[in-house]
Amino acid sequence: NKLVGTLPEGIARLSRLKHLRLAGNKLEGTIPEGIASLAHLQTLDLGANRLEGSLPASLERLRQLEFLDVSRNQLSGPLPGVLTRMPTLRAVLMQQNAFTGDIPDAFFTELPVLMHLYLDNNRLDGELPDQALLSAKHLLEFHAGNNRLTGP
Repeated sequence: NKLVGTLPEGIARLSRLKHLRLAGNKLEGTIPEGIASLAHLQTLDLGANRLEGSLPASLERLRQLEFLDVSRNQLSGPLPGVLTRMPTLRAVLMQQNAFTGDIPDAFFTELPVLMHLYLDNNRLDGELPDQALLSAKHLLEFHAGNNRLTGP
């Protein structure tokens, strides 16, 4: 696709939407708060765009979200703690952005069905949460290369 511009706030009016896939475009600006109004959303794929800023805290209202892809954008700031309040997440793809700080233990302890976590190619630092990793019983893939993380 060749969609350009920003994500329209009006997208929030698609109240029955379950899957929003807008990857591989040239969307820019921030992720609108209104996306959190999509109560039935299971898939949010905004990868490979030009989005910037941070993930809106309001995303925690997406109680049915299973797949989140915001990879290959220009998102920044600390890894959003809001994700740890979304217990249905199975896949979180956040690689190739500019996220900073450490990886919260809660990414592994509070997401009981998380299977895929991609955090590589960001600006993360600190120690890998090795003890918390042990509690991620369903985790199949964890990518955290090309950051500034240290081992235990």
